[in-house]
Amino acid sequence: MTHRNRNFLPLGDFKPADQWQTHVNSIFYGIQGPGIHDHFQTYVSRDHRLAHALAEDFFAVSREQDPADAPLIVQEWGVGNGNLAACFLARLRELDGEGKVYPRTHYVLCDYSREILAGTRANALLQEHAGRFSTALMDAERDDCFKPRSVCKILSNEIWDDLAAKALLKHDGLLLEEYLQPFLEPGTVDMGFEEFRALFADRDLDALKNLPPFLHAIHWERSFQRVDIADWPYAGIIRSLMDRAAEDIPIPVNIGAFATLERALRLL
Repeated sequence: MTHRNRNFLPLGDFKPADQWQTHVNSIFYGIQGPGIHDHFQTYVSRDHRLAHALAEDFFAVSREQDPADAPLIVQEWGVGNGNLAACFLARLRELDGEGKVYPRTHYVLCDYSREILAGTRANALLQEHAGRFSTALMDAERDDCFKPRSVCKILSNEIWDDLAAKALLKHDGLLLEEYLQPFLEPGTVDMGFEEFRALFADRDLDALKNLPPFLHAIHWERSFQRVDIADWPYAGIIRSLMDRAAEDIPIPVNIGAFATLERALRLL
């Protein structure tokens, strides 16, 4: 968080932290596009070893499955730069000297960012496997794009840090939820502040990507407000965990992860 001075103006109202998290994440990934990988690297984005190990495990299991001509669907959730998929398919092809697994395998790269998927499709190593992969624009928390029991394996790559996470705090036996409100100094952007605020609220990526960097300059005001979680998904599990939590310590509650794991189990 930056230090807020008196010139800062609000970009929106106080909202639960998970709502602003997903809002800002979608802007961050959207305006960076494939260039997001210049900001950080993950293990699988540059190295082949984990992808090879996953391919070897998949091959060992799949070559024994019946019927021998059934399609084998692999999904990757949160696709990164496509290196995991490219190395997985390359190793699978190398292992499959008899042509029993690789020709039946179709690898689906799934992500909620159209820009990230475009960058993945441009990966030269992945393009060597044309016909063995496709991309799907989807939200792992909400979208039901595939039939139950239609997927053999799901690889979760760059996804968990983007899922909606609330923050709860227990104080005197009551539950409080973290709320955030964003502020920005008007001079940060080269346009009228009200015009910018509308672009920010609408997540107008085409307009926002042409502006000077601004996300780092946002100041976040924070408060904790009393909350009743009775109507929350997985309320019983959350209540049980919070009953055991210490007082006055914010606890992350990743409801998005709960929902994503449920969807994964339906597909497998």
